Amino acid sequence: MQNTQRESAQALLDDAKASIAKGDPIDAVVKLTQCLMADDGFADAYLTRGELLLAMGDADGAAADALWLTEHIEPTDMLTALKTRIAAVYKERGRMKYSVGDTVGAEQEVRRALQMDPGCMEAVSGEYTAEGVEQKVKPVFGMANARNMAAMAGKDCRDCKKTEKK
Repeated sequence: MQNTQRESAQALLDDAKASIAKGDPIDAVVKLTQCLMADDGFADAYLTRGELLLAMGDADGAAADALWLTEHIEPTDMLTALKTRIAAVYKERGRMKYSVGDTVGAEQEVRRALQMDPGCMEAVSGEYTAEGVEQKVKPVFGMANARNMAAMAGKDCRDCKKTEKK
């Protein structure tokens, strides 16, 4: 029975990859989900679905698959790359929320980024000196200056130095 389940799951994974090649990501997600229903331990299906969901703009769905993989398999280059790209999406969402004053939402996004890639915030450092909400996000954001916001946005810090001198 175990072999039959794996063969069925493999056939669904192959069909999903064919749907991806045909440019039908919705059908591919359906087939990948069916694949995981047939064999809930099929790491290749989780990785493929995570990649596809991220490409479709569903960072949360991709993160769920990446977290499953993190808990069940040894890290691979492909998993590390997926988690790094998911972290980048969360960082960007955090940057956007922060820029419109949503510090709570920004903190949540940055926490998600750190969960995917703990090293993704290395360039963000410093300290807040203000009171209130900023103190609550201090551990996540560090000091909200041009250098750190640029680092979150992936800009070159040479641009930050120009901003800080003004």
